[in-house]
Amino acid sequence: MSEVPQGDATARSGSAEPDEGSSDQNHLGGVARGGALNLVGALVYGASNFALLWVLNRELGITAAGVALVAIAAFNILARVAELGAATGLIRWVSRLRAERTPDLIAPTMWVGLVPVTVISVCFAWVLGTHSDSIAQLFADGETVGQLSKVLAALAPFLPFAVFETVLVSATRGYDVMWPQAAIEKIGRAALLPIVVLVTTRLGGDVVAVARAWAATNLVALVPAVIVTRRLMQRACQTPIVPEEHGAASATPGTSAHLGAQRLDRAAWLATTRSFWAFSAPRAAGQTFEVSIAWIDTLLVSALISTSAAGIYASGTRYVLIGAFVGEALMQVVGPRVSGLMTRHRYRATSHLVRTAAGWQTAITWPMYLLVIAFAPVLLGVFGEQVLAAEGALLALSLGLMVFSLFGPAASVILMGGRSSQAMGNAAAAVTFNVVGNLLLIPWLGITGAGVVWALTLVLSAALPASQAHRQMQVDMVSRTALWAAGIATVTVGVPAAFFRVVAGATPTGLFLATLVGLGAFGAGMWRFRSETGLDDLMADPAQLSPVGPAANIAGRAEHPAGSAGSAPLLDLSDDSRRQFPTMPGGTDGR
Repeated sequence: MSEVPQGDATARSGSAEPDEGSSDQNHLGGVARGGALNLVGALVYGASNFALLWVLNRELGITAAGVALVAIAAFNILARVAELGAATGLIRWVSRLRAERTPDLIAPTMWVGLVPVTVISVCFAWVLGTHSDSIAQLFADGETVGQLSKVLAALAPFLPFAVFETVLVSATRGYDVMWPQAAIEKIGRAALLPIVVLVTTRLGGDVVAVARAWAATNLVALVPAVIVTRRLMQRACQTPIVPEEHGAASATPGTSAHLGAQRLDRAAWLATTRSFWAFSAPRAAGQTFEVSIAWIDTLLVSALISTSAAGIYASGTRYVLIGAFVGEALMQVVGPRVSGLMTRHRYRATSHLVRTAAGWQTAITWPMYLLVIAFAPVLLGVFGEQVLAAEGALLALSLGLMVFSLFGPAASVILMGGRSSQAMGNAAAAVTFNVVGNLLLIPWLGITGAGVVWALTLVLSAALPASQAHRQMQVDMVSRTALWAAGIATVTVGVPAAFFRVVAGATPTGLFLATLVGLGAFGAGMWRFRSETGLDDLMADPAQLSPVGPAANIAGRAEHPAGSAGSAPLLDLSDDSRRQFPTMPGGTDGR
């Protein structure tokens, strides 16, 4: 298990922090703009997923849509495993090499990560293509076995391109920018998917053609990913970053700074490779657990019930995940700040930051979940009458996500605090619980059982790290801010939603009136209690209306009440041998 960072970080934490200079404010401002775009990307991403599911169900029918979604689940799991944690490793190494003023070594380090990933993804593609029949027999039934086999074979050639594109786009975050991931993956490719699928079906394409079109968007996204990566590397070489603290960044073993030359000889290659994969390999297991929680239930529903049931379940449950995407975007941009504070042992500031972030996440998501619970039949009916069978699963998942949001970035605190092994153990426990629970409840309760298990898995994956953070790291995850936001949402949105459900029934009119009245009252309530809900922190500086800028202000005020912002670098780059660098998780994989 990795220790909480000590050493030079401890010394710094015990000394007075200088006020933030203008250069640091500019740096945080740039990240803030990326955070705002990331939130927009999450909204577009969620809406595009909804549109894609609507097109699949309406154009192909429930059974064929189920085949497509089961194939997508298998494809996503294989793609995430094939990444081998390289995306996280490249984020860390690119950032570190820039801070060490050795950007010329970014390109060779990229190859250290990309070559093994390419080899593994090609092998996975070969297995998927040549054994599609055997895989289809595991997860399909009746005549859908043949369909699923053809779809898997059609997807196989695109697997290496999907993995390559994902790793490249994620690695751009090592340059302290988030717009490439938001613009290319969450906005560009996500918005393209429903359009491509709709055009394919209108031209007479079947589920196999739809699968090819869906996967081919990875090739489209790969082009800007390569272009942006090249430009960022060139810019880094032309304008290397000066470390924020004199002497804070030391030479990395196997780099030119360590060897005294701008090159990598054989020994340096070996040292770099060992160091890179020693960091990245454990993340591969964590990523496998994450994607398994997101998709393995769809495969189990298909295997234990039917492919059609899997399509109904996937369509119904992913409806509510737009709130999860928004919450993840918020946590993604708050996470690096948590890392900097934890590195300096600023537990008071960390607690204040994560509690406030939990309040924001609750404020963003609870109104949506309450409306979904009240009008689930209306929302599910958009996909077709058969999808109404997913109502129980959708209700369970909504309740689980409501509890999950109360804890805020609980898992991030463990991971960003340097306890990566413990974070991996938590993920493994959640996956084990999910698989065992599905095997027990799906035969008994059907797709509702799968939804209940997923909801309980979410609660477990939030409560477990929250308890650990409180006991082991003195970070209090109990959020008064989140409870205030939850209470306001319940009174202003939940009560009107229940009223209009009774008066107008499960109708679009009832949903419209509940949304109109509820959101208006919720906005007024949040403004009335803006101090209790953390809205004052968000509104403190109108120029920083984004997740990262306010996060910096909040943490700074908690650590330095007299007015010093208490800035910490987004990533501490000192070469403490005991330090495990935090992962910078990518977005939820909604391919």
